[in-house]
Amino acid sequence: MAFQKYSEEKRNEILDSQQEKNARGKISLLLNLGFPKDWIEKMLPYINEDTTSWQLRMISLFDQDPEDLVAMLEDSVKNSSVEIFQSIRKKYYIEKKSSADIEQIQKSMEQYVPLIHNQLDAYNEMSALLQQQFAVQQEKDDLHKSKGDLQERINAMQKEHEKISIEKEDIFHQLQDSEKEKISIQQQLVDATESLQKSQGTAASYEKQIAILNNRIDELEKQLEVYQAKENEIAQEEEKQLEHIPVKRRIIWSSFFHDSKIKRKEELDIQEQAERERLAKEYIYDPSHSEEQAALFLDAAGTEEWTLEDLRTLAAQSDIDSMKILQRKIEQLHKASQKKK
Repeated sequence: MAFQKYSEEKRNEILDSQQEKNARGKISLLLNLGFPKDWIEKMLPYINEDTTSWQLRMISLFDQDPEDLVAMLEDSVKNSSVEIFQSIRKKYYIEKKSSADIEQIQKSMEQYVPLIHNQLDAYNEMSALLQQQFAVQQEKDDLHKSKGDLQERINAMQKEHEKISIEKEDIFHQLQDSEKEKISIQQQLVDATESLQKSQGTAASYEKQIAILNNRIDELEKQLEVYQAKENEIAQEEEKQLEHIPVKRRIIWSSFFHDSKIKRKEELDIQEQAERERLAKEYIYDPSHSEEQAALFLDAAGTEEWTLEDLRTLAAQSDIDSMKILQRKIEQLHKASQKKK
């Protein structure tokens, strides 16, 4: 259906052909809407007296679906009005349309087919584009999610790395402490080794001194045996000489000899005791000697086990440990000599 715009002359010509006032009003409205002249004559029988202008406007949209017409109605349009329009359209198309009208409608529809196909192609193309955009967006979402998961893994790995770094630092400090402890133990071992070597050297020195003392004791014992043999010879000689002396004189001589021997021994004892006392005073008055050293020396000087030579050897010791070692050795020698007797 081709709508057109009528001139004033053409409008008057069409309106003058109708004498009925009501029909002239409807025709004027249809002319204003641009309906063709031949359509106006066909539409007049189907237009009621109360047909409104908007209903006439809807007649011009016959090629559209009734559902689409709902959205094009004004605010005052109601469902009942749509039903009125549908009844008008049905009556117009089914009951009164000629074959020429049908062909014209078909031609009109054929004009819209390419447009519909174009719209369908555009819709399919738009749908494909939307699908592609949806796939891209889905891929972006997946990548974003994967990125989030990867970031979480990176954060977890960073935390694990920080934890390992802290443990590594603790182990490093422990290693440093162990190294320091190792160095300290090594130094203690060196000190202990040096002390052991020193003690071994001191022990060797003591053993050497003890060996010298043992040799000296052996020599003294041998000398004592020699002196004892000489004394026995002298005693025997004296006895032989005394056999020629009267008994009374012999008794006097023996008494003198005994007294002289005792006196001589007492003088030697007095001299030795004086020397022992002098040596003890020198030792205890020396400020470099401790009280323990002084007490040990005085104890040794007050016994018969220690000779003057032994006391001098004891006084020459540098520390209390050396003095105690020598003390034990002298006691052992004294016990050994007592067993021989």
